[in-house]
Amino acid sequence: MTIPVENAAPFTIAEIASLTGGTMLRDGPPVRGIAAYPQDVAPGCGYIAVGATPYDHARRVAESALAGASGFIIERAMSCPPGCGVVLVRSASDALTTLARAHRTRWGHAPHAAGERAVISITGTSGKSSTRRLVATLLRLLGRGSVVETGDALDRIGVSLSLLSLTDADRFAVVETATRHRGDVARLGALADPDVAALTLVAFAHAEGVGSIDDLAKEKGDLLAAVRPNGTVAYNVDDRYAAAQVERAPGRRRVTWGFSPSADYRILSRAPLGLEGSRVRLARPDGPEVSVVTRSFGVGGALAIGGALAIVEATTGASLDPKLIEEAVRLSDDRREARLSATTLPNETIVLSDASDATPASMRACLEAAREVAAALTRRLVVIFGELHELGRDSAREHATLGAHIALQRPAVLVTIGQTARNTAVEALSLGVDTFAASDAATAIPRVLSAVSAGDVVVIAGGRDNGLAALTQALVARAFDPRGNAHNAANNGARPSLQTRLL
Repeated sequence: MTIPVENAAPFTIAEIASLTGGTMLRDGPPVRGIAAYPQDVAPGCGYIAVGATPYDHARRVAESALAGASGFIIERAMSCPPGCGVVLVRSASDALTTLARAHRTRWGHAPHAAGERAVISITGTSGKSSTRRLVATLLRLLGRGSVVETGDALDRIGVSLSLLSLTDADRFAVVETATRHRGDVARLGALADPDVAALTLVAFAHAEGVGSIDDLAKEKGDLLAAVRPNGTVAYNVDDRYAAAQVERAPGRRRVTWGFSPSADYRILSRAPLGLEGSRVRLARPDGPEVSVVTRSFGVGGALAIGGALAIVEATTGASLDPKLIEEAVRLSDDRREARLSATTLPNETIVLSDASDATPASMRACLEAAREVAAALTRRLVVIFGELHELGRDSAREHATLGAHIALQRPAVLVTIGQTARNTAVEALSLGVDTFAASDAATAIPRVLSAVSAGDVVVIAGGRDNGLAALTQALVARAFDPRGNAHNAANNGARPSLQTRLL
């Protein structure tokens, strides 16, 4: 899902200048909506030139004027169409977030017929997207006011545009928050001003921009610290790093989920169902026990269900009907945003692909899920791993630790890609795994094709920019060319019909 770019947030030109601390060069008619890119301009909206170079600045203003913009928020004085309002600001991106925060505050103070409005912000090293999707789906099915949801643009531009898209009809905003550098979450927390803040998991990642695991915990915990004084903090009680950050939000209402007996929303069991996913049983403070099948496998799907139920029931005060929960999980699973996809090839090989930029924690979850599928189907497991990024000085150690974790999954073969991933290969080899270390994807392809047999479960995961897609393509091509001539099959225009499931 992409961010909502169209909005009708109303501002006068004088209001824009006052809120942003800018200089009103020319008054004009009020604007309805704020666009950050010319392609998103609608007649009568305001255009704000975010991230434009000096050359792009003038070109984008001209394109926006042709599209019908009636107000311009610019960083450099320039010619703008007559009759349009113009405000000069020091930083267009700062001005955008200021307007978004003002609109969020105005929206939050306005009454809604169905009850109090709420902004729900969710962060975590992993699990935040699946939890966000299910929270939004549950709220929509509950039918107590419409919902605005952020999608895959999680920086302050994306979150700002999402908040600006809030209308009088909306009762809830579900905001996903990510980080790359220290301070990102605090800035996004101040922008969203959440009524409910949720933390799914703290695990080592983004070391180059954030630092150690303790630094990352503080970074993620900044969202809990940003929750309103009368707000709610929700967190995964199984994660000690997340639990420690709760103390930064004193006096707030707290709700927990997890496998721990102390969890408010306790996952009682999770039964793997092979490619069909998992059956999850969950107890909650009010209402009957929940038993639901999710196409997500591994613990991530179960934790997303627990977290989403905790957040939605705490936010609305409703005890959700089990049938509604079952339907929400089904609809959320149907949305094609899942991290891990499974494709069954004509030769019965199952390829599990993680299309995201993996972290050590998500990589471990991916490996465990693949082991579950292979065990349920009594198939061999083959692991293809591309080196991870942004791990800083701990990169070699983290890659070696992953090698030990891979060995625990008992794969028939491990193929690693990238220089740093050699640490993974060495560790796994020392623990008895048949291992091949390749410098790049092209070098790995022949080894992968020789190692993978028909019917194997093959998991392909790792960091971006490792050429992992080429390995998937080679396996697909080989499946449609039994002679093994992957290059010819891939280049003869074969467009197979594959059975794909998102897990």
